[in-house]
Amino acid sequence: MPRKAFVADLQDVLRHFRSPNISGLKAGGEDGSVTFQYKVPEGSAANVTVQAFVPGEHVLFIISSQRCLIVGSC
Repeated sequence: MPRKAFVADLQDVLRHFRSPNISGLKAGGEDGSVTFQYKVPEGSAANVTVQAFVPGEHVLFIISSQRCLIVGSC
């Protein structure tokens, strides 16, 4: 996705997305990535910093400040 389209999509998400468990959503350090804080439900762990990156269609990489958070593809 071209950078201009990514920034426009992220701005649209920031205007409309609300979640009690996600805060601090912003562009990540790499092109096409986002970073946010995830609050684990029930308070069983500290907040987790998450970076998500979509390198191509049907693939999603998620990196967290915790050892294991999410593994999968879309």
